[in-house]
Amino acid sequence: MYQDRKRQQLASQLKKLVNPEENLKIKFASTSDEFIEAMQLIHKVYVRKGLVTSDKKKPYFSLHLILPNNRLVIAIKKDRIIGTISLIEDSPIGVPMDNVHLVETTSLRQKNIKFAEIGSFAIAPEYQHHGITFLLYKAIFLYVCSHRNIESILIAVHPRVAEVYKKLFKFEQIGMIQEYSTLNNAKSIPLRLNTVDTIEAIAKNNVFGEDGHSISIEYLLNQHDETYHHCNIENRNNDLSYLPVWRESHIKKYFEECSVNIKNLPEKQREIIGWLYPTLN
Repeated sequence: MYQDRKRQQLASQLKKLVNPEENLKIKFASTSDEFIEAMQLIHKVYVRKGLVTSDKKKPYFSLHLILPNNRLVIAIKKDRIIGTISLIEDSPIGVPMDNVHLVETTSLRQKNIKFAEIGSFAIAPEYQHHGITFLLYKAIFLYVCSHRNIESILIAVHPRVAEVYKKLFKFEQIGMIQEYSTLNNAKSIPLRLNTVDTIEAIAKNNVFGEDGHSISIEYLLNQHDETYHHCNIENRNNDLSYLPVWRESHIKKYFEECSVNIKNLPEKQREIIGWLYPTLN
């Protein structure tokens, strides 16, 4: 009953939000300007929620998101980014959840389970409760199922919304409540979803129907996969390799706008950035 009511609410919200003249796009951040604008939105939303104390207008800093294998997905309406979400795969510098839920992530590594964390989630205040969350998660799920060799998807969410993710997407709790010291001691619960279950989550929560045809989801999908034949498939030439996505000048600008000195990063992080972008050292 809960899932049915939620789907009806999402469908109603999406119909109000989307029309052919003002198309909503869900796509990868593919330029440095899009990346910076998205990170500025994250910072703004985090300040509004009290997660970040600085009120300066600047981008949110995430070293993980400048690693080439990770992806930042954005929602665009009227040429403005109104939502963001990211997929961060485990790497030599780990995932953001390591700062709080290291026991759980270490356990997965010891079992040789390949995993990624969904994070960097932010929605512009005026578009809250419009179903954008669902669209962003759907994009991530489809991308993971089609193109990444990932067995488990992790998220860290506030306890008050954990039940929503459990009921809508079938996430399971894998650890205890902890506090994020870097996010003003916000409470966090680690949740996990097996990748094979994401297809079922998408199918059972499909709120689009024929009225959702004007929503454009632009990312790489397998055009021969009948499971996703109803999606609008574009940008097939997006870079999925391990080569750097951004120019070093873009990364340097990002560090400067975030007021971050690479020399102050932990040693392992400096090594990775130095290897990818040698002139930044």
